[in-house]
Amino acid sequence: MVIPKRYTNIRYLKNPALRALLLSDALVLTAVAMLAPIYAAYVSRLGGDILEAGLTAAALAFGAGFASLVSGKYIDKLHNKKLAIVFGYGVMGICFLLYTVVGNIWELALVQLIIGLVRPIYEPAFDALYSVHLDKSKEAEEWGAWEAMSYFAAGAGALLGGFIVNQYGFTPLFVGMAGLCFISSLYVLKLPKKVL
Repeated sequence: MVIPKRYTNIRYLKNPALRALLLSDALVLTAVAMLAPIYAAYVSRLGGDILEAGLTAAALAFGAGFASLVSGKYIDKLHNKKLAIVFGYGVMGICFLLYTVVGNIWELALVQLIIGLVRPIYEPAFDALYSVHLDKSKEAEEWGAWEAMSYFAAGAGALLGGFIVNQYGFTPLFVGMAGLCFISSLYVLKLPKKVL
């Protein structure tokens, strides 16, 4: 069977800026997804129940929502949005390491709130840079590439997170999540100016 050329010419892979952004965000989204499907088990390990799992997850979401209301306008004023991504990915890594010292539900809620406040640092900067580097008349296709990557990262993260916790426990999971964020932060920092 011959595949038409239009389906084999995946143009977004030829765009070095989008390729770099997709790779960096894939690492962070994989890290986030490593905990997501087993989060309730982690809350249970801390002595919490399903309601407390929902409350602590809500702390992250509400923190991110409130921070998003103000972060975008400040990100727009940044001359170098790449640094916001580097900073945000790095702080996310530090936040993931905080999970290793959480001892109760209230501490978990605080860490979740901090993560929620940090995510809007890098997400608008990422979206702005990704949008700037889109190829004309390929916007939907190239945003589709990000959507596909986010689903693949979620799947890979879920599998990897479940495996790590099953074999080694939660602490190695959190260290691994942080490591992916730190690698991504350094990767973006080292990208040449001509790429971003």
